[in-house]
Parts: sequence; structure tokens; C-alpha cells
Amino acid sequence: MTLAPETAPRVLIADADGVAAAALRTALANAGYAADVVADIGDAVRVLRVRPPALVVVDWNAPGASALEKLLRLREARTSARIPIVVASALRAEADIVAALELGADDYLVKPLSMPEAVARVAAVLRGRSRAGPVAESGDRELAIDRAARRIAVRGRPLPLRGAEYRLLEVLLTRAGRASSRRDLRVQAWGGSRAVDDRTVDVNVQRLRRALAAAGCETLIDTVRGFGYRLVEPKRPD
Repeated sequence: MTLAPETAPRVLIADADGVAAAALRTALANAGYAADVVADIGDAVRVLRVRPPALVVVDWNAPGASALEKLLRLREARTSARIPIVVASALRAEADIVAALELGADDYLVKPLSMPEAVARVAAVLRGRSRAGPVAESGDRELAIDRAARRIAVRGRPLPLRGAEYRLLEVLLTRAGRASSRRDLRVQAWGGSRAVDDRTVDVNVQRLRRALAAAGCETLIDTVRGFGYRLVEPKRPD
């Protein structure tokens, strides 16, 4: 396990392929980042608990846990709920990419990595996380997202959502009142994955609308015809 000194934004790389991990670490260093490298998911969780990084890049096939367990364990590690996770994998099938994103990954990189693309995607994910504070609100506190804890509440009551639905609402809420194109939503909520198209956005918006309607916010998301969607003020009860 190789730990970087305390400098600039830090990225934790969990990858058993030492050559690939070293190449990514060098590319990140050249872009002004520091990186810690660990070989398995167990070490990654331990680092998260004692020295939380700004972002994690985890290889889908890193030893120590199944693919599902990896993301869940990283998300559950103390202080790590707010830390974005980027999956890197040689698996390139659409089903694998969508599965990782649905589990909560913030982006998906296909191996062998293009280092300029990998660095650009890391930067994009970190920019997206820094644009809003830890808590965003709408409708006089009727709808609130605690980004640090990844929790959503409607009028103080928890609103459980799937990963894609959560990310969509997070993006719309941080841009409340402004229209977001379907392309913008693909980039912000799915990292611009080629496996996600406009139809995927529409389907997940419909699921999100149903969940919000059940909580009494049925008119929260407005359709901008021929463009995308916009978050509007929640409808207050009489």
C-alpha cells in the first residue's frame, strides 16, 4: 500500500494491477492531484476510515469482495458517504456499466484507461460535487438533500430513492429554477456514459416523479418541451 503525502486534492486508487494503478497515479500527479494506491477493497475501506480522500477510483475486479459488496462497503465506511466513487473496469457491456451506476458509482471508466480521459472525468466528478454545499433545499425546507449523508427528506420525512433517481434529483435541486437538458442530466447524473441515452433519462425522471408524488410533491419536476426538465417549487398543502 502506497500513501501519498498531504498535498492537493487526493484520489484513492484501489486496483490489484500495479502497472495500471501506477500509470493512473502518475497521470493524476501530472494534473496536480495526489493519489494513494491500495491493492484490495479491504485496504481501501481502512484508508477511507482514517484518511478520507476527495474521490475513489476502484477496479471492478479488485480482490476482497464481490462487485456489489465493494460499492456498498465503500459507501458504508465511516465518513465516506459523501465521497464520489468512480469504477474502472475491463467490462464494457452496457449491462455492466448501468449496474455500476445504479449501485451508486458516480462514473465508469473502461479499461485499458485513456489517461487524459480518466483525469478529465475525475476532475468533472469533483467539480460536480463542489458546486453545491452539503445541504440543498427547496420550497421553504419542504424538500432537502443532505449530500454529505446522501439523504433526502420531504417535509422532514425520509424519501427512499434508487441510485439514478437520487442523482437526478440531486442535480435538479442544485439547479433549481433552471432548465437542464437531457444531455446535461446524462453528464451530471451518469458521468456521460455512452450506455445512457435520452430514453434512460426520461424513464428515471418518471420513476422519480412517482416517488415524489407519493410524498405529496407531484408537481415538483416540470418538463421543458423538446429540451429537458426543471425543478419547480414544491406544491404546499392547503
